[in-house]
Amino acid sequence: MARRFTVGFPLPRARGPVAVVLLVLLVAGVLVSQRAAPGLPAVGTVAVAVDGDTLRVRAGGRTWRVRLIGIDTPEAHPCDKLDRDARRTRQDKQTILRLGRQAGDFTRALCEGKRCRLEYDPANAASGHCDRYGRLLAFVWVTGEDGADVLANTEIVRAGYAAALTRYPFHEGRKAELMRLEREARAEGRGLWREWRH
Repeated sequence: MARRFTVGFPLPRARGPVAVVLLVLLVAGVLVSQRAAPGLPAVGTVAVAVDGDTLRVRAGGRTWRVRLIGIDTPEAHPCDKLDRDARRTRQDKQTILRLGRQAGDFTRALCEGKRCRLEYDPANAASGHCDRYGRLLAFVWVTGEDGADVLANTEIVRAGYAAALTRYPFHEGRKAELMRLEREARAEGRGLWREWRH
């Protein structure tokens, strides 16, 4: 007699469309559980947009600094990276700072005060999902204008307020999407690309 597979709780017997729906829900539950890293927040509230690509998120009784995976916005404050970016891009530092403040304003309007869901990429598991500055590396979902959840990382690039940052490892499909969105934003002169010299 064949042994019946059990999962520790009784599964309802289902056939046809009901079986398909149950299977989809089970798989979705497994995928969602893989996205949340142990000990790290899965949901919270965006307290502050520090700049165009960094947030402070309140969750679990503390505030977390969160770096948005896969995007890079101009610096909004003087720092070593501003100097490097000015040399690399041949942009005037004052222009970079001004555009960085615009990117921060866009991210603030998109994210601040909103409930959010944090999604982690397995490529960052070895570092505890943190960058070298101790910021969480995450994809952050917030509620959009129409009430549906939107991925802040892609929305910022789509609107032309960030470039795709693909030199670090993360999901290849997301990398391709961010690069496509940047190309479209540049071609249409959206956001910062109206002024950025390229």
